Amino acid sequence: EAAADARFREMEDGLVNSQATDLLLAEELQVAIEELSVSNQELHRVNDDLELRVAERTARIRESEGRLSLALSHAGADTWVWEIPTDLVTWTLVSWSGGEDNPGGGAKEIMTTSRSAWIRQIHPDDRDRVELALRECLEKAVCDLRVQYRTTHPRKGTRWYEIRGQLLS
Repeated sequence: EAAADARFREMEDGLVNSQATDLLLAEELQVAIEELSVSNQELHRVNDDLELRVAERTARIRESEGRLSLALSHAGADTWVWEIPTDLVTWTLVSWSGGEDNPGGGAKEIMTTSRSAWIRQIHPDDRDRVELALRECLEKAVCDLRVQYRTTHPRKGTRWYEIRGQLLS
């Protein structure tokens, strides 16, 4: 009987300790939930702030792009990008027509082709010089590219171009 009584008290103490532990865990869990709620609210506030800053920055970029497009169209300049890993050349021809797709300037026409196809459009007498300028630019850590060349247009005859650019890697 004494052993059973001792075992009963031991179980009762264990139950009291278990309930105390459960109560302590419940309090710690409640504190953690409240801290998580505060963190979540702060995260939402920071996210809202970030979304506002992104929207503002996007608006500034669009305005800047519109100004650049206007300047390029009035200067008769196009943009040219050579994606070296894919060996694709993309250029944007901007004509002054106030097109709806480009409210900052003219209508844009974007063309993409392989570099080798682009090179074939260059006048044969100028190809080697352009290829050499491109190759020399690739060999330098910093390169400002500037090379003139001709093309022969079926209806417009000989056309002169000048590439001015910088290698970005």
